[in-house]
Parts: sequence; C-alpha cells; structure tokens
Amino acid sequence: METQQIAGALYNEFNAHNIPGILELLDENIEWSSFAPDWALAIGFFKGHEGVQDFFGKLVGPKGQQHDVLFEPMHFFVSEQSVHVMGVEKGYFTENVKKGKLAGKPFFNNFDHTLWFNGAGKITRFRANYNLAQKGPTFWPLQPGVPGSI
Repeated sequence: METQQIAGALYNEFNAHNIPGILELLDENIEWSSFAPDWALAIGFFKGHEGVQDFFGKLVGPKGQQHDVLFEPMHFFVSEQSVHVMGVEKGYFTENVKKGKLAGKPFFNNFDHTLWFNGAGKITRFRANYNLAQKGPTFWPLQPGVPGSI
C-alpha cells in the first residue's frame, strides 16, 4: 500500500473513532506529537500504541476534550516517506475543558498533520498542529462536499 492510501485509511479510521483500526496502521514504537493551545487536553508527546490510546482518550474519550461534528482532510501532499495533510474540523467542547467553562460551546479547527512511514508501510511518526478557535471558521479553503470550490 502506498503512503497516500495508508494516510487515507488512517483518516477513515479517525472518522469512525476506530482506535484498533488506527493502531493497526501504526508502528508499535510510533512517536505521536500534538500541538494546540496549552489548555487543550490532547496535547504533548505520546509514545507507542499505549501513548496513542492515551491521546485519543484525551481527545474524544469519556474524559476527552471534544465531540466532533465534522473532521475532513482536504489536501494531501505526498512523498515516498511522508504525507502532509491539511483539513478542517468542527465540533463542541466537553465539560472536561477549562473546568467546564467551554462545555457545549463550538470550536473550529484548521489542522495540519504530517505522517512519516517506515519501509514496511507503517506510520512511525505523526505530528498534529491544531488551533481550536472558538469563532470561525478561521479559514475554510474549500466548502465541504464541493470539490474545487473556493
């Protein structure tokens, strides 16, 4: 499977919230980094499958920071060893964020992800940058579901 196909499979698993499916695409020693505002729960460096499970618990688990309404990768920049993905996301914060002060409030997110691969087709590194803006969308390059629209 080529890097773009693996990346596409990863985003399908993200949207399904299928953690076992995500882990299957990752090297067992994955290095997972997530950068966002310092009050977000799902930030930091996570190592291995256990670390990735911890990340997703902090992101969308029962004690996580958000409920997603839309998560859409829009642009894939592909090389033999890496894929850079830009996309949009929106949803609602949970009561777990900022001592409940943001519970039920919407967020808008422009994300940038980079995935690196080993020779066996497993993802060995993942880096996420996201902004969690409370007013937005902060930038919407294309309308969801309308290919090529501006």
